Parts: sequence; structure tokens; C-alpha cells
Amino acid sequence: MLLQYVSRRFTSSSLPPLQRSLQTLTASNKTRLSAAAVASSSSSPLSSRSYTTHKQLPEEHQMIYEMCRKFADEELAPNAGEWDKQHAFPTEAITQLERV
Repeated sequence: MLLQYVSRRFTSSSLPPLQRSLQTLTASNKTRLSAAAVASSSSSPLSSRSYTTHKQLPEEHQMIYEMCRKFADEELAPNAGEWDKQHAFPTEAITQLERV
């Protein structure tokens, strides 16, 4: 009796929120996998992209990269865990970044 109630109660159109969320995630993962398959095919324009490492950038861009990396390592990384626990946005740190 209980099983019949549950099966009638939760049809695919009236699933509990968690089940609906899981269905949505599963559907979006399938879409993402399909998009990845298209991107990796040899006829895709995405497959002909070349990627540049920061060492291949012009000297000025490398300097900017290093400056940003140093700021992230020294100012952001040590505080990131605490900001995350507090669900806080590091407005003060971003203001410092503007000055850099």
C-alpha cells in the first residue's frame, strides 16, 4: 500500500525538489558531455585552437601575469578560506588589486 502511494505521489512531473535537482544535473551533464564530444571532433573549429602558456606571452604581459600571481599568492590565498567560511566578498582586497 505504501509503495503504491509513493509511486503515485512522485510521478516524474511531481518529484521532490532533490530528485528534480538531480534530474536537472543529470540532463545538464549529458548536454555538457555532448558539447565536449562535438568540440573534440576533428571537424570542429574548436579543435584547431592553439593555446599559449604565459611563458609565450610578450614580456609586458608576462610582467602583468607575474604581478597578478604574486598578489593572489600573498593577499588572496592566505585569506580565501576565511572569506569562504564567512561567505564574504573580499572588497578590500579587490580595492588593493586596483591600486596594483
